[in-house]
Amino acid sequence: MRWLAALCAGSCVAIALFAAFYGYKSFEDWQSARTELSARIAALETDSRNPNREGNLKSAHHLLDLANGVVLEKAGASALVLILALAAFGASYRYAARFLTRFRLFATAAAGALIPVAVGIVVLLMLGAGAIRG
Repeated sequence: MRWLAALCAGSCVAIALFAAFYGYKSFEDWQSARTELSARIAALETDSRNPNREGNLKSAHHLLDLANGVVLEKAGASALVLILALAAFGASYRYAARFLTRFRLFATAAAGALIPVAVGIVVLLMLGAGAIRG
């Protein structure tokens, strides 16, 4: 059981890093989409000769609101996973630290961190193989 706690601690660290990276990338995507939509809205507001100006403005504002909602959902999910992973890491680390030496604890936690990475690589390889086959 003590080895399992150390493996779990490493896996929780890897999951927390993945969650932080996902939240960061979704925020970057939102910033670029928001910049593009804001430029589109500004162009529509200055173009008074466009016959469907009001409809296009309404559609662009709706799309901006939709993008804001999506990034809030992604950031909330990422933050929740990050908090849960860090809480689980703390509990697993404290339990494993009572039974294992520092070197064994870090070695086992590093092996545990490789488990989610290996699973992610296998999933990407399988998806890539499926995309190649068509």
